Amino acid sequence: MQGIRKAIVGTSKRSVSRSAFTLVELLVVIAIIGILVGLLLPAVQAAREAARRMQCSNNLKQIALAFHNHESAVGYFPSGGWGWWWIGDADRKSGQNQPGAWTYSILPFMEQVALYQLPSDGQPDAILTAQLAGGAKLAETRVPGFTCPSRRSSLPANRVIGGGSNGHAWNADPVAKANRTDYAANGGSVKVFWGNGPDPTAAFSGQGFISLANFNGICAQRSNVRFSDIRDGTSLTYLVGDKYLNPDHYVSGFDYGDDHSMFIGDDFDIHRWTDELPMMDRPGFASFWRFGSNHPGTFNMSFCDGSVRTIAYTVEANIHLLSGNRADGIAIKDND
Repeated sequence: MQGIRKAIVGTSKRSVSRSAFTLVELLVVIAIIGILVGLLLPAVQAAREAARRMQCSNNLKQIALAFHNHESAVGYFPSGGWGWWWIGDADRKSGQNQPGAWTYSILPFMEQVALYQLPSDGQPDAILTAQLAGGAKLAETRVPGFTCPSRRSSLPANRVIGGGSNGHAWNADPVAKANRTDYAANGGSVKVFWGNGPDPTAAFSGQGFISLANFNGICAQRSNVRFSDIRDGTSLTYLVGDKYLNPDHYVSGFDYGDDHSMFIGDDFDIHRWTDELPMMDRPGFASFWRFGSNHPGTFNMSFCDGSVRTIAYTVEANIHLLSGNRADGIAIKDND
C-alpha cells in the first residue's frame, strides 16, 4: 500500500514539473510577444496618422467652404488683413477695411459669430477699451478646426513678438499666450512683403499700405479676389493648405511663421507662397514662407473649387509654382 502511495506521489510530482515553464521557454515567449508588438506598432501608428490626416483634410474642407460662402455673401474672398500689428474688428466688416486675417473674416461662416463679435466696440474708426479687451480675448480663445492633429492641439501657445502701441497690436491688449493656426492661405507665386501695417491714423484713412501690383495669389494685405479673377481654373489653383513649421517651436512662439495670434493681419503666420517647394517639418530648420506639414510624405491642400487633395513633397517645382498663380495663363496638368 505504501508503495502504491509513493508511486502516485512520484507521478504527481513529475506531472507538476512537466507543466511548468522553464526560463528558456519563458524568454522565448517574451521574445515572440516583443516581435509581434514590434510588427503591430507601425500598423497602429500608421492607422492613427491616417485618421489624423483625414481630420486635417476635413479642417481644410470646412475652411474652403467658408471661403466660398464668404465670396458668395460679400462678393470676394476674405482679405489678408492690414499687418501683424492689427487683429480683427467686427465693426470694420470685410475686405480692405478689415484689419484682421482671413481666419477672422471666415468666423461667421464657421458658426463662430460670437467669437467674431468679441472685438466690437461700435466705433469702426476708433479703438476703445472694449475693443482692446475684446481683441485680447479673441487672441487667447481656443479655436478647434484651425490646427492639424498630427502637429499639436488647438491650445494657445506662447507669443514672443508683438508691436503696435502696447506690445501686441494697435487694437488689442497684450496677452501672454495666443491661439495659432496650422493653415495658410495662398499668397501667390511671388512674395509680396507688407510689414507690420500702418498706425491707426493712417490706416483708418486708407493710407500706408503696400502695393498689390505683383500679387497673384488668393489672399494678401487688403486683397479682394473674386472667383472671376481665378482665370487659370479653380480646380488648379491653391486656396488654403498646411504650412511648414520648425518642430522645435510648435508652442514656443520663436518661429517667425508662428509667433502671433491666428487672427492678426497679413503675415507669415497666415500666408505662404509657392516659389519654394513644400517640405515636411524638420527640427532645426526655419522657413517662414513655404507650405508643408508634419504628415509623412505629403501635405494637404484645398483648391479654389473647394476640393482637398494630398500633394507629395516631391511635387514638380513648376507645377507647385504655377498652382499659386491665379491667372498666369499657363496650362498645367492636374496636381494629383
